[in-house]
Amino acid sequence: MEARWGGNFDARRPLATLGDAAAHLRHFFGDRQGIIVNAVGNAAPDVVLRLWLALRGYRWIYDVYDWFLYDATGVKWAQWWLTDRAYRLIAARSCTLSQDLLPYYSGAFHLENASHLIPSRRPKRFDGRLVVTASYDRRTDFDFLRDLAEAAPDLAIDMYGSIYADDAPTAAAIAALTARAHNIHYHGRFEFDQLQSILDGYRIGVVPYRVADVMTRFINPDKVFHYLCAGLEVVMTPIPAARHVERYVHSADDAPAALAAIRRVVEQGQQRNPGNLHEIYNWRRRAREFCEALKPQSAALPFHERVERPSMGRPS
Repeated sequence: MEARWGGNFDARRPLATLGDAAAHLRHFFGDRQGIIVNAVGNAAPDVVLRLWLALRGYRWIYDVYDWFLYDATGVKWAQWWLTDRAYRLIAARSCTLSQDLLPYYSGAFHLENASHLIPSRRPKRFDGRLVVTASYDRRTDFDFLRDLAEAAPDLAIDMYGSIYADDAPTAAAIAALTARAHNIHYHGRFEFDQLQSILDGYRIGVVPYRVADVMTRFINPDKVFHYLCAGLEVVMTPIPAARHVERYVHSADDAPAALAAIRRVVEQGQQRNPGNLHEIYNWRRRAREFCEALKPQSAALPFHERVERPSMGRPS
């Protein structure tokens, strides 16, 4: 483990044990009211719960950034369900990244996604290139990209990003895609601090998620907000999250619809991005909203008063 804090976020302090982590947080909080955000998802519940035992005097917030049961079944589903229940119980409140998850987390509040990016000082004219940034995995609709590339051979699609967990089927899908479509180029992994300079070179970003997949039902993709804040027009498949930003994006069920949206942007100037969304979807604003969301509850309820009735059901 390691700790980072303050203005020099690149500085790291190694933490050898959970005791070191607890001591560091106590020192960091000092006499102030401490808030600890649990954002580890299904990972290491034993570590989180042991740390909570050492720091249970502080307010814990459960960061629900996705539907954490995903497509699990059997023993894995039971393990992840128990982890989710435990995290709900130790938290004063839950915070969901997806508005659609609010009904499943009693007393939760929603905090919209955001980005640190800003529009380029020199707006990019469309030069026939489209950009896709992602951590590629089974959620990526490679057929959508293939069909778009074949329908518009005059356009180039530049793909940036790593293959999640070095997944072999995903790597094979990308290899097959680039071998078949001469106008799709995979540029591989990039560092996060390169994202602004990458997007500055494009006018239109594509968000190609599979729609009929449980893994995309509750996501609220970072890339949508990166594209919008960087001033790009966004063409995306109609996953549920799309409807919450529908006034700013071009939703496309398939490649012909995506190509039609791109042509409208390029040939008719039909823009949906007003160019100032970095003033709305930024982290300073989210920090204020986060603090405001916690104000109504001046103190966490005692543990025994926050026990919810367990539900074994899945989202319908």
